[in-house]
Amino acid sequence: MKIPIICISSFGKKYGKTTLIEEIIENLKDFKICVIKHSSHKILNDFEKDTWRYRKAGAFISAIISRIENNAIMYFSNKKDLMKILYKIKPDLIICEGFKSSKYPKLMIIKNQEEIEKIKKIPKVIGIISDIEIKNINIPVLKNDSRIISEFIRSYIERIKNDRSL
Repeated sequence: MKIPIICISSFGKKYGKTTLIEEIIENLKDFKICVIKHSSHKILNDFEKDTWRYRKAGAFISAIISRIENNAIMYFSNKKDLMKILYKIKPDLIICEGFKSSKYPKLMIIKNQEEIEKIKKIPKVIGIISDIEIKNINIPVLKNDSRIISEFIRSYIERIKNDRSL
């Protein structure tokens, strides 16, 4: 069984990724969701930080991955071990915060027109989240509204589940 993975990514900090993911978790309460956050910094005490907020919102597992160390509310020793754990748990969805250069499908949060050109260099963008008008792009554009985004993700999960070729 293929587990749907979707990244919520942006071109910087303070784009609202954490809050959006919290709201998505709350909107998709009927799904068992695991969240993985990417960090390029040393991981400090996580209380009241992003991974703790995801757990509080209802994520089944919340993890953070960094070049320096790995951490989770459910502990694991490395990235490969985390994926093994996740595949044994069989969540309905894995949401990754960040990971914009990864091979996984992603929704990109866009704040300005300059970022639209940058999107072309990002692999596997399946949707754009923005409150600005975006034209001439062959990627679905979603208003930055967690209910709309949650329904897009719900449809994505169903497509993955029903696609036997994956």
